[in-house]
Amino acid sequence: MTSRRLLPALLALAALAPAAARPARAQDDSLQSVIDAGVLRVAAEPGTPPMLYKNGARYDGFDWMIAKAIAKRIGVDDVVIVPGKYSELPGRLVAGKADVIISGYTEDDSISGLDWSESYYDYGLCLVVRRGSAVRSIRDLEGKVVGIFNDPAAEEAVKELVPGYGRLEKYEDGYFDLLAEGKLDGFIYDYPYAQEEIKPFGNKLEVVEFNLTQSTYNVGVRRGANTLLKMVDSAIRSLKGSNEYRNLVKKYLGGTGPAEVRRESLATGQQVYKVVSGDTLSGIARRHLGSAGRWPDIWNANKNRIADPNLIEIGWELVLPAR
Repeated sequence: MTSRRLLPALLALAALAPAAARPARAQDDSLQSVIDAGVLRVAAEPGTPPMLYKNGARYDGFDWMIAKAIAKRIGVDDVVIVPGKYSELPGRLVAGKADVIISGYTEDDSISGLDWSESYYDYGLCLVVRRGSAVRSIRDLEGKVVGIFNDPAAEEAVKELVPGYGRLEKYEDGYFDLLAEGKLDGFIYDYPYAQEEIKPFGNKLEVVEFNLTQSTYNVGVRRGANTLLKMVDSAIRSLKGSNEYRNLVKKYLGGTGPAEVRRESLATGQQVYKVVSGDTLSGIARRHLGSAGRWPDIWNANKNRIADPNLIEIGWELVLPAR
């Protein structure tokens, strides 16, 4: 045990010790390594439209364009996909085979060795049913057969959302066929994937409720890659504030919506407004609610009917809150 009287002398001797005798502090060169290589290596699962897929010989999709936009803001021109199954991607990143993961991952502290960026997309689970079904919201699923993608986070969310369901079925494929055949009463799924995967089912299926949860897609980096993470966060903030981002959301994630207005459920003072050319939520709020700053009130009144505020189109009906 060192006495208090000896401690100052020991500290003075330590100060005189040669630098080589002290443990070297590891330098974080994660960002500089990407810049020097001139390429951002992205761990991702291909064949997962609308996020990442091949369009001819080239990659395309929302995650691909997010990766390209982040790389551009970092200052590198090329993006290389390091492919793998979804569950394999963290291992590829930790092993140094990739610089980041961009593949529909939500921040997950249970995955060791990773740090997470700010959200590059905010999304929620949605409810898909047979078109014309009596099930119009999760409240109608009591005693029903509910399907989900085989994912622990989705299962936990659905158990909280629909405590009175009759049976919960978990799938990794074929779920929309079963729904169309009437073997499921509803399927609860990530909106970005749901809006793409119901397209082949034409008029057989529809999304009747959006944003059942609030979640995010985040970029993963190796733990301790702080300089790279800081730049990725800065790139995401820059991108999300741009028209480029809004156009990407519309192009890749705008395949579904809106759910119908249930007029019998309108609260006192609410009214229905049809979107016209040139409309923005802030402009509608200014004209009809007296303040552009009330646009979040319009969004909150419609987020169970519309997936994303960037996706509102001419002719869509919006519920306006009381003035």
